Amino acid sequence: MTPERFGVSPAESDAVRGGTPDENAATTRAIFAGEPGAARDVAVLNAGAAIYAAGRSDTLETASSLRARRSTRARPSPRSSATSRRA
Repeated sequence: MTPERFGVSPAESDAVRGGTPDENAATTRAIFAGEPGAARDVAVLNAGAAIYAAGRSDTLETASSLRARRSTRARPSPRSSATSRRA
């Protein structure tokens, strides 16, 4: 398997290495915001692997593609979601 098989570019391990709690939180927020980069690519591929392993997709490529498309959609902020659930 290669990154190119899934439509992502190869990256050095330093591009996805963890950091301080604040740095990791910033990386997580960037991934959830759909910002492109190596960390998002890894998150999308991992989510795709979970979708495939759960039997929700016939191929890993399709599962990763589905996850990538969904992760770029705009999302309401967690606060607005919590507010709408209480209403």
